[in-house]
Amino acid sequence: MLGRPPHCLEDLTFEEADELIRAGAWALLPVGATQAHGPHLPISTDTVVAITAAQRASVLLAQRKTVALVLPALPYSVSEHAAGFAGTIGVGADALTAMVADVISGTARAGFLGVVVCTVRFEAQHIAALGRAVSEARANGIKAMLPDASVVDRGDERVSDACWAGRFETSLVRAGRPFLVREDVAFELSPRPAAHGESFREAAGPRGYLGDPAGATLDEGDAHYRAVAQLYADAVEGLKS
Repeated sequence: MLGRPPHCLEDLTFEEADELIRAGAWALLPVGATQAHGPHLPISTDTVVAITAAQRASVLLAQRKTVALVLPALPYSVSEHAAGFAGTIGVGADALTAMVADVISGTARAGFLGVVVCTVRFEAQHIAALGRAVSEARANGIKAMLPDASVVDRGDERVSDACWAGRFETSLVRAGRPFLVREDVAFELSPRPAAHGESFREAAGPRGYLGDPAGATLDEGDAHYRAVAQLYADAVEGLKS
């Protein structure tokens, strides 16, 4: 007997997965990255956020009587900005496109009705690579979508483009996996706005962050997740038509 959603594919047996897929399941594919996020957030930040958002979308969809399984996350992406910081492991844009395109094709062969790619990263090369993968899938007749999570309100960080391990991402990790936030460090960090014309390394400084981590709250993170999860859930509903 399956428990309550979210249903994560990697945690199911093949018989449980078969039951859900036969019922008409959609796939949510979290795509993150393995890269530095300041002195207070884990290298897995982008992946943690993508997984949490996808899981919350799965719950929303279940409330609408729509089955959506969260696929195992892809933890690597283009990571040019953070390349100079320890622990960052990036892949080329073409490799990312090929991997995501193949995974989407795999979901179709496995019997899923379609797939929504879930990411809360805004690096241009990352988004472009994912967009190409989704376009390739759609050209092959597969229902796929990459919702634009950048529409979610990030307050001053969106306006200034100071959104790297700042208030937005710190609030999301705090709301998703609070034990991963180095709270003693986060509360001591001063706001660091981005300056026009600076490289990422110049702007982020030696500690590798932008924005105001100390201002982040759990409630704010929950609000962001509600908005992103709604975006993903609506994307699945859109693919049905």
